[in-house]
Amino acid sequence: MTPALVPLFVSLVGVSLPSSHPVHVRAAAVELAIVRALEVEGVPVADRPVWLVRLWGWSFWESSWRVDALGDAGTACGLLQVHDPGVWLPGATCASVRADPVLGVRAGLRVMRYAIGRCGSVASGLGMFASGRCGWVAPLVARRCRLLGDPC
Repeated sequence: MTPALVPLFVSLVGVSLPSSHPVHVRAAAVELAIVRALEVEGVPVADRPVWLVRLWGWSFWESSWRVDALGDAGTACGLLQVHDPGVWLPGATCASVRADPVLGVRAGLRVMRYAIGRCGSVASGLGMFASGRCGWVAPLVARRCRLLGDPC
């Protein structure tokens, strides 16, 4: 894990864990997957720091950094709990995003970017990402953004 995310990790988890702890190991692995996904998706270099922290934090809240997470009665999958990943990445399936953290991050990134564009702002789009409707769950989004230091 990069030194910049260590204090953020402690604030999200609530305790300082040894680097060998499974949660710490997952956090570090997800960070690497996000860096790779941002490269593959062609996110401009200047935008990557914000997206790194945003995706890293949201993947914690969505899946506890578990690549193989399955939620919403089996309809949401992967690190960012994407519904219908094949809509966002042709050929992707829940099985594939649950096996490949980079693919899971790419699917989640595409959903977030779409939602932000559709809703007109980062905060409103993240509300759509979390709830399916622009601007919904505003207190949840505001809290997550504040904890991450995200200017959303």
